[in-house]
Amino acid sequence: MRFSFRRIRLLILLCIVLLAGISTAAAQEASPTNVIIIMDASGSMQALFSDGRSRIAIARDAVIDLVNGLPPEFNASLWAYGHRLPQDDPAASCLDIDQVIPLAPVDPALFSQVVSEIPAIGYTPIARSLEVAVTGTPPNTQ
Repeated sequence: MRFSFRRIRLLILLCIVLLAGISTAAAQEASPTNVIIIMDASGSMQALFSDGRSRIAIARDAVIDLVNGLPPEFNASLWAYGHRLPQDDPAASCLDIDQVIPLAPVDPALFSQVVSEIPAIGYTPIARSLEVAVTGTPPNTQ
């Protein structure tokens, strides 16, 4: 399978978030391990690879595979950006960052169901998404 820059960037982002959660938990042995997953659901994720699969389909599979591999004692949350507001209004679309699944014990079936339904339509606020996921406070989209 050929890897694109975008897919590699997505996988690196997922790994960074996962490693941040693991290293924080390792430092606080009594605390549960929390994993925050941020999914790119921007319009560019509709692009197709040479095998005919879209970037969003591959991202969905990557998130589902990641969650299925997490130990059941881990907590996980899912944030997505670019999935609710189209690119018609760039300012609003760049604030489209949403906690789709709150932090809770890992539930692979829930992740699979939710991730499968996330459309790719908006812009790509990557930096803001990282900030929002860490603080837990989504930007005001009003």
